[in-house]
Amino acid sequence: MSPHRSVRRRRRAGWQLTELSMVLAVLAIVVVAATRVIVGLMSIESRSGQALQDATILERLGRQWRDDLHRAQSATISPDAASIEMRLDDGSETRYLIAGKKLTREQTRTGGKPPARELFAASARGWQFDREGNGAIIALLREHAPYALTATGQSATPSKVDRIEGAVGMLMPRADSAAEGDSP
Repeated sequence: MSPHRSVRRRRRAGWQLTELSMVLAVLAIVVVAATRVIVGLMSIESRSGQALQDATILERLGRQWRDDLHRAQSATISPDAASIEMRLDDGSETRYLIAGKKLTREQTRTGGKPPARELFAASARGWQFDREGNGAIIALLREHAPYALTATGQSATPSKVDRIEGAVGMLMPRADSAAEGDSP
């Protein structure tokens, strides 16, 4: 046996320093990529959770808005368009107030009961009341930035508008409805 071969066989098996540094570099790249994916997924989950919360709030607000308007005998929008007051058929009064980005519903009750207040905290740039036609249809508008622009931090100049409409006094019985029901 030559002395040269015996030297090769005596060399112990193991990792070289360059091999280890390459493995660590690849692992670092994988960890950074995985972290970015996780942060992105968390951001998507947060935005979808906010969108679901807003949809739930708007659905509840829409039902309440239409119910109040349908039960109202009259509805008056304030001169500064920051509130609307409705006199309901049961003698109580309901007021919707806009204060910046917040919308509050206050209802005074008959019989000495304390007033009820409810805050609708959907994300919005602003709220607005709109009266159409002869004034019987009143809409509540919510202006908000699209979620894509809000999430990326871009200027939210373009906006979306949600419109909830209701007609004043639609649930009150009409005098001519009984005569129409009797005819074949």
